Order: sequence, then C-alpha cells, then structure tokens
Amino acid sequence: MTELKRTNSFDDNPQVKEFREKLYDNVEKEMYEFFPTCVLEMDKLIKSGLFDQSPSSIYCTLPSGVENGPHSENNEDHLPSKKRKLDDISVSLCPTGTTNTVNYPCNKKLKEVIAVLKPHIITLIEKCAELKLWIELKIPKIEDGNNFGVSIQEDILSEVTKLEGDTGSYLEQITRYYTTRGKMMSKLVKYPQLEDYRKAIEEYDEKIYFSLKLITMELRNTYCILHDLITKNIEKLKRPRSSNTDSMY
Repeated sequence: MTELKRTNSFDDNPQVKEFREKLYDNVEKEMYEFFPTCVLEMDKLIKSGLFDQSPSSIYCTLPSGVENGPHSENNEDHLPSKKRKLDDISVSLCPTGTTNTVNYPCNKKLKEVIAVLKPHIITLIEKCAELKLWIELKIPKIEDGNNFGVSIQEDILSEVTKLEGDTGSYLEQITRYYTTRGKMMSKLVKYPQLEDYRKAIEEYDEKIYFSLKLITMELRNTYCILHDLITKNIEKLKRPRSSNTDSMY
C-alpha cells in the first residue's frame, strides 16, 4: 500500500505559496495606499451633494387617490371597504387601455444614494475578509511561552471580524428598507385617502436618508480604524515571536 506523503507546510505547494505571497503583498500595499484613499473618498462623499439635500427634497410622488381622484380629508364615506380586493383598486388606478398592473416606482433619490453606497459596502467586506486571512496565516503554530505577539494577532483578528459583521449588516438594512417600504406602499395604495400612510412613508424615507449618511460615515471610520490598528501593530502582526522563522506554517 502506497503511503501518502505528508507536507509540513503550504509552502511545499508552489501554487499555494504563490497565492500566499500575493496575498501578503496585496494586503500590505492596500493598508498603506488603498485604505487611506478610501478614508478620503468616503469623507468627500459625505460632504458631496448626495447628502446635503433637505428632507423635503427626497420625497417622491405617492398615489393620490382611486376612481374619482383624491378624496377630501376626513371623508369616511370614501374609505374602501375592508372586503374590497387590492386588485380591484389597482384596476381603477390604471389609465385607459393599459394592463391591470400599476407601477409605483421606489424613491429615486434614495435609490441613487444606495446605488452609490452599496459597492463601497461590498468592497469593505471583501477587504476585511482578506485582512482576516492575512492575519490568520501570520499566526505561528501553538507553542509554550512567548505568545504576547500572538495575543495581539488574535485581538486584532477579533476586531476585524466584528467590523466585517457590522459592515455586512448595512446590506441587510438596505434590503429591509425596500421590504418595509413596499408593505407601507401597499397599504397606501389600498387606502390612498389616509394621510397617515402617506406621511409615514415620507418620514420613513427621511429616516433612511440620514441612516445612509451615517452608514457612509461608518465606512469612512472603519477604513480609518483598520488602517490605524494594523499600521501601529504591523511588526507584531508580521512577526509575533522574536524568533519564529522555523515555526511558521
């Protein structure tokens, strides 16, 4: 029976060794060049025209009424019956000669902000994943003593993991925004005479607009924190033990 040859290190595989070396070069280069650039880019975005609009300017046109047009305030006679189907209301909102489906577009200004912001969120998540792998591959094998530098690696790895999770939650917020607003719009389409639904959507859009600005600030801060954290501890991250040349993976 042929005995399988065991390798002592990933470096025994030329392709894996090349991958690791490329990863090391990329992460260290990005830490000193890409991350500072992103800090400035996010700061510039925060101060741009994308986030200096007044609350009223981000509101969008909402459905105004059914059948005979907008109803007068507090006129309960015009409130649709609870048993009335949404499909029936949709038909009455359709222009003559069109299908039974009415298209109510989302808030275009918020959609524009999200389109600009989302790629930055994804990029930061990817950079955190690369940084985590870089740190993990720099951790030496377990030995007794001289582990102060290793504890620094583990603490920083934990912080990077937390920042990655926080950044990932921003994507969930975007999805939740569209889902929640869609439900609110369905209520307004069903009862377009109720001003409360209309006002709730406007308030919700305004809240999300400022939340997106805060997310942009958090992206800037995260890049800044990561750059500061890594560069201050770069020597311990790269060489956690004073003499570990023979003990690395």
